[in-house]
Amino acid sequence: IEFKLAERKFSFDSGKKSLCGYIVALANEGGGRLVLGVTDKKPRIVRGTNAFKNTNKLEKSLYHKLKRRITVSKLSVDGKRVLIIDIPSRPIGEALELEGQYLMRVRDALVPMSPDKLKKINNEAVSDFSSKTLPGITYGDLTPNTINELRRLLINSNRVEKDLTKQADKQMLQDLGLIDGDKITVAALVLLGSSAALKRFIPNSEIRYGYKSNEKEIRNQESVIYTDGYLSYYNKLWEKVDSRNLVLHIPQGLLLKEKKVFD
Repeated sequence: IEFKLAERKFSFDSGKKSLCGYIVALANEGGGRLVLGVTDKKPRIVRGTNAFKNTNKLEKSLYHKLKRRITVSKLSVDGKRVLIIDIPSRPIGEALELEGQYLMRVRDALVPMSPDKLKKINNEAVSDFSSKTLPGITYGDLTPNTINELRRLLINSNRVEKDLTKQADKQMLQDLGLIDGDKITVAALVLLGSSAALKRFIPNSEIRYGYKSNEKEIRNQESVIYTDGYLSYYNKLWEKVDSRNLVLHIPQGLLLKEKKVFD
């Protein structure tokens, strides 16, 4: 939320620190609200604003200028007029610009977007198959064991602030972006799905493990095909790989210490 006093007037689109400038910067940062008529420094004091008296006209002007629908609401606080401007996030893969400048916020300042930031946004437009949802997949196609394993991994990672021991399975998956309401993503199915569901919806989703003692051998000495959700077999797959790890015997005094080549 950005607060601006704008007691008498506020520039519409003249320069970075105009109404359009703040809208562009906030949209590029994921959206937010711009409140006019309140001091920007704490403690916040409601002073009221006389800027943009015709809010319907303001919404039309914003759409004409930015080609985005921006909602402007009026609020009376102790008889003082406050404007609340709801700013939606920019579209995926598209940064907004004002007069050729892609603006972003750095603390309290509005600055041109860095090349790295702009490149990151542009790369969002690349289609991510794993985030797509496929018709017909249901929550029942995910297995409880893999969901429990995912929860265990997240808890042990110490990277999640929420108490996952009390969070419902669906809410956890929703927060992770693996499901969207009743819609199940490809990523969720690949990680957590049953073998039957994967064969039905993504028949080529499998991992093949094969071992040869040398590249000239035609057939694998050992071969295993995994077709379940990844979190149901990833430990088994690692055990297969690690079983072929060479063991060195390193002398330590009168004893030999075993050490794996790839540890």
